[in-house]
Amino acid sequence: MIAAAFYLFGVVLFLSFQMMGRYIMGDAFVTQFLGLLVLNCAFATNLFAVFLVLHLIQWLVASRLNRYSKRLPR
Repeated sequence: MIAAAFYLFGVVLFLSFQMMGRYIMGDAFVTQFLGLLVLNCAFATNLFAVFLVLHLIQWLVASRLNRYSKRLPR
């Protein structure tokens, strides 16, 4: 659960960073920097979302295997 919470926090954090460029105005350098920041944050958001989905799939498979292993005769 801690890892899932971490991945979800990363998704929310980088989604909010993507919206930062709408509130900050500046010269051409700041605009270019914010454009790169938004692009990097979009990549990080996708990466965290993929890790969250992979973690949830791993958690589901592990719980199913644990449930089925308890049914096996010893």
